[in-house]
Amino acid sequence: MAILLYMFYIPESPRWLTSVGRIDEAKSTIQRIAKVNGTSDKLTDAELEASLRGLLEAQNKEPTQSGFNGFWTIFSKPRLAKNAILLSLSL
Repeated sequence: MAILLYMFYIPESPRWLTSVGRIDEAKSTIQRIAKVNGTSDKLTDAELEASLRGLLEAQNKEPTQSGFNGFWTIFSKPRLAKNAILLSLSL
């Protein structure tokens, strides 16, 4: 229930935003996070833009995984299955 209150406050993940091609939103989110952390002076806008574009290009060059990635993918490997079971039991 509390998560619904934070839903509008917590920004989207810059990694996800970059993966779907929303570079400008990812850039502004990273800049906001850097400002809160007090590290906004360590990365210029041009460097950040180049890094995000490079990540997007690298992602587009990767071969896409064939097949269906659904719920049962969690149980495809022993470690993933163990983690999924432990997480579901801890809730």
